Amino acid sequence: MPSQTDMFVASEWLSCGHVFDQSKLPPSVQCEITQLLRIPTSMQPTIPSQTLPVAQLLDINLCTSLDCDLSPDTIIFSTNPPLLSFPNDFTAWSIPPLHCITQLLDQFSQAWFNGHTSVIHPLSPMFHLPFWVLSYWRDISCALEAHLTWISAHDWVLQRLEDEEDTGHGASELVVVDEVLDSLEHLPWDVDLKGFDA
Repeated sequence: MPSQTDMFVASEWLSCGHVFDQSKLPPSVQCEITQLLRIPTSMQPTIPSQTLPVAQLLDINLCTSLDCDLSPDTIIFSTNPPLLSFPNDFTAWSIPPLHCITQLLDQFSQAWFNGHTSVIHPLSPMFHLPFWVLSYWRDISCALEAHLTWISAHDWVLQRLEDEEDTGHGASELVVVDEVLDSLEHLPWDVDLKGFDA
């Protein structure tokens, strides 16, 4: 039976046939999971801050794109050790959609218990990636999907502005459109907002 000490002992937990159960994990295992999924400080600048205003998010070139063909069936866990250094173009690799990453994160803990130590992207199968790339892909995927949504909203507002200017009517609507555009200069792209009833 695994010990309940403060120190994580890999031989007591990994490749031992354990079934992952979040409710029964000692702090040492929970801490190890947190460490495995923690994005390195060096990668943080490539992820848009959640408090960044929408207007600034729209101006950012995220250098990558969503690949809806990627799925939990095409991104696999491996028992090979992860890379110690990354390829220079890693941040330009296509990113799985958020729902795919959510499934992979759900599968990660059991895969780790089963002895897997890395992740393989199907477009670069020779590279064995550390588990924290799942957290990185989740954050970038979230930013990419939000970027697309906000672009659509922003374009709609600009089209309304153009329509009102062409017709010369609806001065009150022009004021509203200007207020919306001004709000996008300050509104964080990914922060929960409380309404009047909150």
